[in-house]
Amino acid sequence: MDIMKIESKFMTGLIGKVIERLLRKKTGRDVKVQLNELGVQNITDDVISAKINLEVRMSKEELSKLLESFTGES
Repeated sequence: MDIMKIESKFMTGLIGKVIERLLRKKTGRDVKVQLNELGVQNITDDVISAKINLEVRMSKEELSKLLESFTGES
Protein backbone atom coordinates (compact mmCIF):
# COMPACT_ATOMS: atom_id res chain seq x y z
CA MET A 1 0.00 0.00 0.00
CA ASP A 2 1.53 3.32 -1.16
CA ILE A 3 0.77 6.62 0.57
CA MET A 4 1.56 10.17 -0.56
CA LYS A 5 0.87 13.01 1.85
CA ILE A 6 1.43 16.69 1.03
CA GLU A 7 1.36 19.16 3.91
CA SER A 8 4.21 21.63 3.29
CA LYS A 9 3.21 25.28 2.85
CA PHE A 10 5.06 25.52 -0.47
CA MET A 11 3.46 22.49 -2.14
CA THR A 12 -0.04 23.05 -0.73
CA GLY A 13 0.18 26.70 -1.85
CA LEU A 14 1.26 25.69 -5.34
CA ILE A 15 -1.45 23.03 -5.72
CA GLY A 16 -4.02 25.41 -4.22
CA LYS A 17 -3.23 28.00 -6.90
CA VAL A 18 -3.68 25.38 -9.62
CA ILE A 19 -7.07 24.38 -8.16
CA GLU A 20 -8.01 28.06 -7.92
CA ARG A 21 -7.22 28.62 -11.61
CA LEU A 22 -9.10 25.49 -12.65
CA LEU A 23 -12.19 26.53 -10.68
CA ARG A 24 -12.05 30.01 -12.17
CA LYS A 25 -11.71 28.58 -15.68
CA LYS A 26 -14.52 26.01 -15.26
CA THR A 27 -17.03 28.16 -13.34
CA GLY A 28 -16.06 31.71 -14.31
CA ARG A 29 -16.24 32.66 -10.63
CA ASP A 30 -13.62 34.47 -8.55
CA VAL A 31 -12.69 32.10 -5.72
CA LYS A 32 -9.78 31.91 -3.30
CA VAL A 33 -8.52 28.43 -2.46
CA GLN A 34 -6.35 27.42 0.48
CA LEU A 35 -5.26 23.79 0.35
CA ASN A 36 -4.39 22.56 3.84
CA GLU A 37 -3.60 18.91 3.16
CA LEU A 38 -3.63 16.41 0.31
CA GLY A 39 -3.28 12.68 0.82
CA VAL A 40 -3.48 9.89 -1.74
CA GLN A 41 -3.44 6.23 -0.79
CA ASN A 42 -3.27 3.24 -3.12
CA ILE A 43 -5.72 0.71 -1.66
CA THR A 44 -5.51 -1.94 -4.39
CA ASP A 45 -4.38 -2.00 -8.00
CA ASP A 46 -7.79 -0.62 -9.06
CA VAL A 47 -8.74 1.59 -6.10
CA ILE A 48 -7.22 4.86 -4.89
CA SER A 49 -8.39 6.88 -1.89
CA ALA A 50 -7.85 10.65 -1.83
CA LYS A 51 -8.23 12.99 1.14
CA ILE A 52 -8.39 16.69 0.36
CA ASN A 53 -8.64 19.35 3.05
CA LEU A 54 -9.21 22.76 1.49
CA GLU A 55 -10.96 26.02 2.15
CA VAL A 56 -12.71 27.98 -0.61
CA ARG A 57 -13.63 31.63 -0.12
CA MET A 58 -15.90 33.70 -2.34
CA SER A 59 -18.36 36.54 -2.00
CA LYS A 60 -22.02 35.84 -1.31
CA GLU A 61 -22.82 37.19 -4.77
CA GLU A 62 -20.37 34.76 -6.41
CA LEU A 63 -21.84 31.88 -4.38
CA SER A 64 -25.38 32.80 -5.48
CA LYS A 65 -24.31 32.93 -9.14
CA LEU A 66 -22.54 29.59 -8.80
CA LEU A 67 -25.56 27.92 -7.20
CA GLU A 68 -27.84 29.39 -9.87
CA SER A 69 -25.64 27.93 -12.59
CA PHE A 70 -26.11 24.47 -11.03
CA THR A 71 -29.86 24.74 -10.51
CA GLY A 72 -30.68 26.68 -13.68
CA GLU A 73 -32.76 29.22 -11.72
CA SER A 74 -32.54 32.96 -12.36
